[in-house]
Amino acid sequence: MARYRKRGMNVVLGTDQNAMDLIDEMRLAMFSSKLNEDDPLATTCLDVFNAVTLNAARPRRQDIGRLCPGAKADIVLVNVAQAHLSPFRDPLKILVYHANQNDVDTVIVDGKPQWKDEMS
Repeated sequence: MARYRKRGMNVVLGTDQNAMDLIDEMRLAMFSSKLNEDDPLATTCLDVFNAVTLNAARPRRQDIGRLCPGAKADIVLVNVAQAHLSPFRDPLKILVYHANQNDVDTVIVDGKPQWKDEMS
């Protein structure tokens, strides 16, 4: 991943199966990039997060991949009030290093709630 980014390529992460855990995929991409480059700083949590958000929208769409006025609001809320997500100091690092699909509390697509975990 780091090698492609250094060459100016737009790196995007995604899954093609419903059962795949995109949070786990971000973690795997980050660690495998660090290992492939033999550099613990080669790829960051922000790099993999951008690969599933901003980079996925680039270059054709500016109305998705970000939370800002005028953008379509697709949001995944993660319940961070769990022992394995503590201490909660850096939300992005907690998400990429420790969270998984079971931590998702709510999914909102185009501003409309699509799923809510009633157990949270």
